[in-house]
Amino acid sequence: MIRAFLLDKYGISALDIRQMTTGAGGTTYRVCTSEKSYVLKLAKEDAMNHPRLEPTVCAVLRSNGINTLCFVPSKDGEYSTLLDGYIANLYEYVEGDTVAHNSLSAEKVDECAALLAKINVALQNMDLPMGLSQGFFDFMTPDRALQSYLQSLEKAREIKDAEIIRSIENRIELLPYIHGWQFDCAKLTFCNSHGDYTNNQLILQGECVHIIDFTCCCRQPVVWELTRFFFHADKTAKDGAFDEKRYREYLRNYTSIVRLTDYDLDNAYKLYFYQILVCDYYSQYLAEKDDIKKKDYLTQANFASKILNANSELIKNAQKG
Repeated sequence: MIRAFLLDKYGISALDIRQMTTGAGGTTYRVCTSEKSYVLKLAKEDAMNHPRLEPTVCAVLRSNGINTLCFVPSKDGEYSTLLDGYIANLYEYVEGDTVAHNSLSAEKVDECAALLAKINVALQNMDLPMGLSQGFFDFMTPDRALQSYLQSLEKAREIKDAEIIRSIENRIELLPYIHGWQFDCAKLTFCNSHGDYTNNQLILQGECVHIIDFTCCCRQPVVWELTRFFFHADKTAKDGAFDEKRYREYLRNYTSIVRLTDYDLDNAYKLYFYQILVCDYYSQYLAEKDDIKKKDYLTQANFASKILNANSELIKNAQKG
């Protein structure tokens, strides 16, 4: 089916097609021809995923000197087509090395902070969907999270998964400490951004960094995305611990390009801790039937739990509001 689709829509004769990844956002295939390699990405369009916007976003970034994906138009001149109910995008394969969690040097992590600032500046005039916003904080309260965790805890006990039981119980213990935390999004700096900026979206070609996967591109508080990247990429956070001195050094690389307010800086890591604490990733894992997606949800849940456990005292002692 894919071979015929590529020939019909793009005039590309594939010699080899191999599935690369499958995640919550979609599936990718590496397509090899006699001349070059491509990636075909199939994604669903929903509140978080915006595959039709990705080719335009990447074109804007490339015109601003940022290394990112080069999308291929169909024979009809369209960058997004349809295949079996999915949005299909085709782009040139990027040779290079992927990046494991918390494996980058401080210099490279700092470079990525500055790179995010350049992305935010380059995309500033685009009309992108809203990502994390005031509605999230108004709806995702500790009380609502507690109800979800209690349901997930019951399911975890049914399948007798001791690790998940322990993680959920730890999360429930932390919820009262964030009950008074409030965030005013009108005071936070919002930027058009990548939306899912982590080490998983980096391809290294020597010292050159390529940014991939802008399917989740959106407008949201930039300190949330900065903090999330720090915990995924910086070596000091390998065990989930928060090195505030190192974190402040990292942020300075961003603020050398884009200004952050005192309110941003005062709430930066609290915003991230709040988000990963009130989101019950285990409920997604326990409800999912697809084994591949199930594994992806569990990885997300356990990663967030590692951070929360390592910083439990910081969360308990943080000032309210």
